[in-house]
Amino acid sequence: MSTPWRDLPKKVRDVILFGSGGESIAMRYDDGIRQYQTTKPFEGVIPNLDRRWKETDSSWVREELERFQRESKCETCGGARLKPEALAVKIGGLNISQVTEFAIGEAVKWFLELDPKLTPKQREIAARILKEINERLGFLDNVGLSYLTLNRTSGTLSGGESQRIRLASQIGSGLTGVLYVLDEPSIGLHQRDNDRLLKTLTRLRDLGNTVLVVEHDEGRHPRRRPSGRHGAGGGRAWRQGHRRGHAGRGHGQQRQPDRPVPLGISPDFPFPRRAASRRPKAAAG
Repeated sequence: MSTPWRDLPKKVRDVILFGSGGESIAMRYDDGIRQYQTTKPFEGVIPNLDRRWKETDSSWVREELERFQRESKCETCGGARLKPEALAVKIGGLNISQVTEFAIGEAVKWFLELDPKLTPKQREIAARILKEINERLGFLDNVGLSYLTLNRTSGTLSGGESQRIRLASQIGSGLTGVLYVLDEPSIGLHQRDNDRLLKTLTRLRDLGNTVLVVEHDEGRHPRRRPSGRHGAGGGRAWRQGHRRGHAGRGHGQQRQPDRPVPLGISPDFPFPRRAASRRPKAAAG
């Protein structure tokens, strides 16, 4: 096609974008190696991209096709993703979609003020539900997530935010005997919120669980029971040491007592050494 897009008639543009329907169109293919002509209905660029996005099993292809997509609100429900019948049910003058637009800090206040607005029968039905909601919202507020809205999508959350949200569900479940490993959950937190997070982790421990927190700043958790120090390297640092060296010995590295010791490994741990090559000796001529 040599005609600029702006010079094409609207009907031609619509056929290119949305297809020709049942009308057959003569098309000529030329990929630089071979040429051929055919006459058949044209699928259209947008239906083609949509079909390939739905049919593919490749995450890479799906990600590439998503470059040509954008999210938009449904014209019927306005992005609520619920039927009109569900949106017609309101508590305190708001439906469930309107409540999820609250930030967590606002939601805490709204749910606490909801009880007096309920009838005695409604209060009896909702008592256990509201108790669970208030506990989880209170936890999220205590760990510095009061700015998040309830309808925030999980893909937009940072690692620390995701960890703290999962902790909220764990505390509500009342499980015991569980090992929790948290990777820098305090990152980005104000010191005040960090203290509140620490109290929550202590509560999780007191329920009968083990909480292992990985932090680079030793002052972040002053009440911790230290279990060891780990170097800054990744991968096989426990065996080979990171680029700054560590206190263990392996693959010819010299002992450096002033370096951090990998977690749970003594400076004198007997690392296995690489076996010498055992090539057969050539027979004497």
